Amino acid sequence: MEQNIRQRLIGACVLLALGIIFLSWLYEPVPHRSKASIIPEPPQMPEVPEFIAGEQERAQQVDLQVAMETQYQEPKPEPESRLKESSKPELEASGVPKSWTLQMGVFANQDNAKALVVKLQKLGYKAYSRTWVREGEQRVEGVYVGPMVDRDDLFPLRDKLQKQVKLKGVVVRYHP
Repeated sequence: MEQNIRQRLIGACVLLALGIIFLSWLYEPVPHRSKASIIPEPPQMPEVPEFIAGEQERAQQVDLQVAMETQYQEPKPEPESRLKESSKPELEASGVPKSWTLQMGVFANQDNAKALVVKLQKLGYKAYSRTWVREGEQRVEGVYVGPMVDRDDLFPLRDKLQKQVKLKGVVVRYHP
């Protein structure tokens, strides 16, 4: 009986060794292919005939000349009527030039008005506020940017401020 057990143990060891060998062949990892071997080589560029290459060089030269001509154009002079208006501003009855300012808002809360003035001044604008009493004895504070002598100069400023502060101002007369 002892011989019988020994033969079975030897047979089991041989089968186990063969199983390990065959399984290692089946589950052997596939060698990694590098990405460089997957990407094909770029195709050869065809040679450009000389007459086409010459055209491309001439086109580049023409583009360069056009760019240089358009880059250094002299500024157009302003119309004389505009210069006359800005050189002699209209005067009010008190002798002060008639000027305009941009009203950015009217606030019942003075803290909100002061915060907006500080914000506008930090952005580099000449901002100020004025307090007055409305009907019904309600005190309000208006926030303004300016003043400017030419009313038309305030419209681009209004658009710029609308983008920066998200408030659309109103052009009003400046009263010192």
